[in-house]
Amino acid sequence: MSQRSRIKPKTIAIQAAQPDGRKLVELAQRVAASNEPPTTEIEVALQAHLSAKTIPAVKPTPSAHDKHAVQLALLAFAVLQACEAHLGGGSALDPCVRKAWPGIWGWLQFLDHGYQGVQFGDAWKGSAALTIRSIIAILACSEAVRVEMASTPGVATMVAKHSPNEGPSASENALASGSGCHALAPKHVPPKQTDDEVLAGMNDVIAGAGGAKPIAARAINVLSSIHAGKFPNIEDTYTRLVFINHLSASDFPNLSAEMLVRGIIPWTIRVLSWLERNFGKQAHQEMAGQCVAACFYILADVLYKGNGPLWAAQALDAGLLPAVLKSAARVADMPEMMSSRCASLLHKVIGGFIIDRPVIRATAKAMRRLDRLDLDDSAGGPIWEAWRDFKTLAQERCGVIIRIATLVQSTEMKQTCFVAAAAYLRITAVNRVKSCIGSLTSRGASRIKSFFAVRTYARINITLSDNADFEIADGVCTPMTSGDLAFVRRVVIADLNRNAETVDALLVAGDAFRTHGSLSSVAFVLDYCQGPVRISAVPLYQLQDMAFEYSDLRDWKLVTENAAKGDELVLLAEVKVLRGITYYRHLELLPLPGHWQSVHQTKNSIEDPIIEDPPDSPQEGLVTIHQEKVETSTSYYFLLHVLVVCVTLYVIIIGI
Repeated sequence: MSQRSRIKPKTIAIQAAQPDGRKLVELAQRVAASNEPPTTEIEVALQAHLSAKTIPAVKPTPSAHDKHAVQLALLAFAVLQACEAHLGGGSALDPCVRKAWPGIWGWLQFLDHGYQGVQFGDAWKGSAALTIRSIIAILACSEAVRVEMASTPGVATMVAKHSPNEGPSASENALASGSGCHALAPKHVPPKQTDDEVLAGMNDVIAGAGGAKPIAARAINVLSSIHAGKFPNIEDTYTRLVFINHLSASDFPNLSAEMLVRGIIPWTIRVLSWLERNFGKQAHQEMAGQCVAACFYILADVLYKGNGPLWAAQALDAGLLPAVLKSAARVADMPEMMSSRCASLLHKVIGGFIIDRPVIRATAKAMRRLDRLDLDDSAGGPIWEAWRDFKTLAQERCGVIIRIATLVQSTEMKQTCFVAAAAYLRITAVNRVKSCIGSLTSRGASRIKSFFAVRTYARINITLSDNADFEIADGVCTPMTSGDLAFVRRVVIADLNRNAETVDALLVAGDAFRTHGSLSSVAFVLDYCQGPVRISAVPLYQLQDMAFEYSDLRDWKLVTENAAKGDELVLLAEVKVLRGITYYRHLELLPLPGHWQSVHQTKNSIEDPIIEDPPDSPQEGLVTIHQEKVETSTSYYFLLHVLVVCVTLYVIIIGI
């Protein structure tokens, strides 16, 4: 529809018979035809006919004065429609329209109410609907006015409600096509680099379109459509990615969880790879770079929601590392703020989860696949710098797992013959039972049935515990298991050995140690939430105060009291581990390293220290950490297997 057809009185079904009406029609025609609109006249017209004072009261039967006010308001909206070509780009009209926005919003709400009723007739009802749609789209041409709109509660709901799509799913279709977000999404600016008010109306949009489930499904459909090449225009792709980015940053209940279980992470990674394949560095360089940035932001947002380690492992398995590294050249051309934020996806977001064993294993697999691609890192840039830090951290954590596995394997080699013999006896016994199952007494049969029933029940329990991660659909983070905590403890000890000089400097410089001269007055804080560990020393009373203040830290009270009464053979450490939507805090009592004993003049000596003097290499130190424990448990392990064999033979003999 052309501008001139918009500003005709017939479009709004009102005949401008009054002098004020004729003036507004003439003003609209002059604005549409001029290169420099009369800003002063437009401002006077908007303040006179679109102010909050001129809005009539809602009545079952409107008066003649009310109808006249509505006619003039619609003609004033026609003037705004004529201003479309003059808004935006720092135009002098921008502050004028922004100043009139409160009154304009009041009139839009009035028209929306009239659109639902028939107080002014069916013809006026159609005019109101067209006016709401066109005015919202036109005002969005101005960046200043768009920020005001986004910060006004209820605007986003009206945008979704009056989408040009028809039918009961109009608001959902508007979101899927991107038309419902044009009025609120920033245009041709980096996503999420505008004011936070842009996100203020997102909850209204989501609620107006049916809630978390339909919006999550539509978001995934949009990503799949982009990946299928249904939007070859890069600007259309950018608009949709920006809106999905706003959805990923929204705090609407269960929205992120719904998008995660529907596969927003692998689909976003596919879109990221698709952008690199289809839009080279020369074609649409700036806009394609903004699309790439939007993909990075979406991934960072959803990984910080819910059970982060689970989704971080999924991202690595879905090809995150190749997609990110192939976008390195594009990120290098971005402004510094955008490029640094994109680079943080590797060494801060994913790096924060490389304390979880499944994430470490997924990282190791992804790095092996990446080595086969032989990517060129000569270009440099923020992504490759972040990759080097990430790779170093990943290799350290992978080394911990490898050394633990090697140590366990070397210890179990001494027991290989015994374990094989015990396994052979168990298999032989079970086969004998099966062959004689027909002649078993009722007593023996019931025991065998109970034995297999217990095994079946155990398998069911294992299956249920494996599915516990799906509690994320309700926004619940799965807790850390005892195995997770044991692995974190090994990483903590390795990091303390590796950073012995830093720990010594923190200890000597600490106020609590200089005041009391005792390790029992100091606690260490090891923060793993942003990749490489950050170590700090705090007075012990700070942790004690936190234990009294927060209900979920009540169990810290006993630990901190025991540390305060200790004989200086232990260290108290608070460990912070990222879990996604929150981080896990855990207290560890660690054995005192041997090289600190002489410094602090402890009275009691340690006969078998678990942590020896700082090793020349981290591998030697970790072997020293675990060797004593394993050797002392060898005899118990042997006796346990003997007991199992005896019990098995006893059951067979009694049953037969």
